[in-house]
Amino acid sequence: MFLANKYDWKVGDKVPLQTNIPKRDGSRVWTFDIVAIMENSDFPTGQEGRFLANCDYVDEERTAVKGTADFFILRINDPARATQIGRMIDALFATSGTPTRTNSERSQRESGAQWIGDVNFFTKAVPGAVCFMLLFLTGNTMMQSVRERIPEFAVLKTLGFSDNRIMLLVFAESVFLSTLAALIGLLIAKMLIPEVKNTVRAGFVDMPWSALLTGFGLALVVAFASGLIPALRAKRLNIVDALAGR
Repeated sequence: MFLANKYDWKVGDKVPLQTNIPKRDGSRVWTFDIVAIMENSDFPTGQEGRFLANCDYVDEERTAVKGTADFFILRINDPARATQIGRMIDALFATSGTPTRTNSERSQRESGAQWIGDVNFFTKAVPGAVCFMLLFLTGNTMMQSVRERIPEFAVLKTLGFSDNRIMLLVFAESVFLSTLAALIGLLIAKMLIPEVKNTVRAGFVDMPWSALLTGFGLALVVAFASGLIPALRAKRLNIVDALAGR
């Protein structure tokens, strides 16, 4: 449906496609008659981008590797048995002249994305860099905040606030700043990723709720790490020196 909408194809149209596969007449232009336009339940409506051709027609016209296929797509009833079934299929052809290697479409798409580089490295390095910057920025913000409010903390201690309560106030501010920003960012990502997934038709791009919980947990870690030194400084604050501006 995606290709039909993009090129305004209709059932009955003749479509010439230029490929790298030569025909018997030496031409590389294949002409197909559109006999049906289909949808795929694995993709949102209108996002299926495959063009399926008649196998007998292609095999009869091509000049090389006749009677062969690059891959087969199988649909199974129980996704939990995908690995087991894949191993059984490979075992059937292990001793043949054309052994197979069975994997899921998800793995195939992920391996196809490796051409841009080590995707696993990028997916780990980018969040690591983001966490470091968050730690640095939040820590700097908290240090500046405590520094500007030293007289206020001194007054609170004069009024009877204990050192531990002062430390908890600083930690509470750090947690509020980090978790609020993380929550906003994670919710925005949760809303945008489905749009990106539909646009690039990348089935392996996803953001489950467990990822949101993980991100929220990392925000708490960053909050406590960035607020530790300012909180200890506020706890050890000397009332006389603070009110004197020393």
